[in-house]
Amino acid sequence: MSQAKSYQIVWSAGRFPFERPSGIPDTGQTQCYDNEKEIPCPNPGENFYGQDASYNINSQSFTKLDAQGNELPDSANEWTIVRDNITGLIWEVKTDDGSIHDKDNTYEWHDIETVFIKTLNDQQFAGVSDWRMPTIKELDSIADYGKYNPAIDSRFFPSTKFEDESLYWSSTSWAGYIAVNAWAYSFRYGGLDIENKDLSHYVRAVRGGQQAIFPECVDNGDSTVTDLNTGLMWQQATNSEMNWENAIKYCENLSLADFSDWRLPSRKELRSIVNYNKYSPSIDTVFFPETMPNRYLSSTSSHHFADAALGIHFSQGSNDANKDSSDYIFVRAVRGGQNRLLGHLFIGSPQQSSTWQPGNSMPIKWLTQNISGNVSISISREGGKADTFVSIANNTPNDGEFEWTVPNTPSVNCMLKVVPVNAPEKGTTQGLFTILPPQPSNLSFEQTELTLHHMVQTMYTVSDPDSKKLTIVAFSSDPMLVPDTSINLGNGSNNYPIDLTPGEPVSLSLTCYQADKNYGQAIITVEVYDENSLSTTQQITVSVTPFHSLTCENCEITQTMGMVSAGGEHYLALKPDRTVVAWGVNEYGQLGTGDTKKE
Repeated sequence: MSQAKSYQIVWSAGRFPFERPSGIPDTGQTQCYDNEKEIPCPNPGENFYGQDASYNINSQSFTKLDAQGNELPDSANEWTIVRDNITGLIWEVKTDDGSIHDKDNTYEWHDIETVFIKTLNDQQFAGVSDWRMPTIKELDSIADYGKYNPAIDSRFFPSTKFEDESLYWSSTSWAGYIAVNAWAYSFRYGGLDIENKDLSHYVRAVRGGQQAIFPECVDNGDSTVTDLNTGLMWQQATNSEMNWENAIKYCENLSLADFSDWRLPSRKELRSIVNYNKYSPSIDTVFFPETMPNRYLSSTSSHHFADAALGIHFSQGSNDANKDSSDYIFVRAVRGGQNRLLGHLFIGSPQQSSTWQPGNSMPIKWLTQNISGNVSISISREGGKADTFVSIANNTPNDGEFEWTVPNTPSVNCMLKVVPVNAPEKGTTQGLFTILPPQPSNLSFEQTELTLHHMVQTMYTVSDPDSKKLTIVAFSSDPMLVPDTSINLGNGSNNYPIDLTPGEPVSLSLTCYQADKNYGQAIITVEVYDENSLSTTQQITVSVTPFHSLTCENCEITQTMGMVSAGGEHYLALKPDRTVVAWGVNEYGQLGTGDTKKE
């Protein structure tokens, strides 16, 4: 058994790891082709096996929703929005009623946010106010390459414009001239165009977690790269140029990094590694350093022109089409995803590209196909290499469900296997998905700069993604101003062990008491330690003011008389009018909220 790799995964600031799409939707192409025409789909080992229709990974799936987001049957005649069940995105449905949603409305690119999107959000279309323009990759995700005029499932997306010159704006600017041009999409055949932003085109609004504009990759150190956004593993190097038929054979027969299940990517998969923020080449060359700013082949054929294979030009991420046997084009292989086969088990959870914290309860779910007996469940943290699967359950009923607590074994190349004990040939695998390293606690303060008038208080929130117990400790940079013992984390102490539910925030109060008549500035440091010995630190600044400046609003204190004891600690000050101001802490550890005056 080979040694498992360790990875350091750093998430972009403000990004919550679970907000990920669950893989690249299938192109929808079910027809098979040779170099010239449609043919019966070949079997494994036959010529042209390995093209797009040879694989059924993340089949397109949509659900009609009403204006309140309630699910409707596919047969519903009226619906307001559509959910893509693969990406989780929610799409606007176009109408023919003259409204803001009318299919004939067009906009210049610069006006879309301020006119169209703002109107949807101001009106809280479908009960929400987070509608936006789609990226070019998101528009491509709902295209159906098995259709033409329009290249989209009109059962769910009616009134889609597809005639010549019918284009839909994306939010993606062209990296070659960001200020002037942006990408637009044609649903006539699934085409892309670079358009001047002053032109008027159609728009379809979307909402939901935005799919990544560029990949989030990990170099596996074995000539492969894993894209965490999609759960796909890529051949890192660019292979020699070859024609379409030979490219299919090459990928099907490729043995790389101890994997033998490589394939030629579909056009949607190939587009997923395009970085539309880059130009010539339009890819992250840190992870794909040998990529040529040229044409790359995909496994997808043109539905309208059978002699054309659809590819991507990596000078700028534009479309390309060519299947000429004498035309040699660059190739990059891919692997990952669950190929859905008739009669085989099918894993519904975890999903491809999903992300899990140690300690999470992972619901493993699969379609049983009514196969009798038990199943074995196992996981590989090395992408599914032979002899790397570790048992989760050796013999559990084939009832379609199993709860598993995710261990502290991080990897970006996890693959799950479920196999019927009595029919192992009908098993299946799902991947790639990620188990994160233990993550530190999250700690945030309502205020980070405070003024201490004898006492000051602020609220703070603490949470942890994978621990049930935390220890919170606070200490002061200047005990003469704020002693450690005068810091209350919410339990009357500066040391607070708490129980919590992983992922659920807890709100607490931090209170500081002034030590004496000294004044100045102190830094309060709060540290949180979790069960994995990870720590998080935050600091707040406390400006301690003199006592006499705080005991009376409209008068000048002439003398501070010191501390007296009266069921607690109180300070007295003499005012010019001969009245006395008192303040302090009572026997319950509470500070008075106002001046106490006595003649």
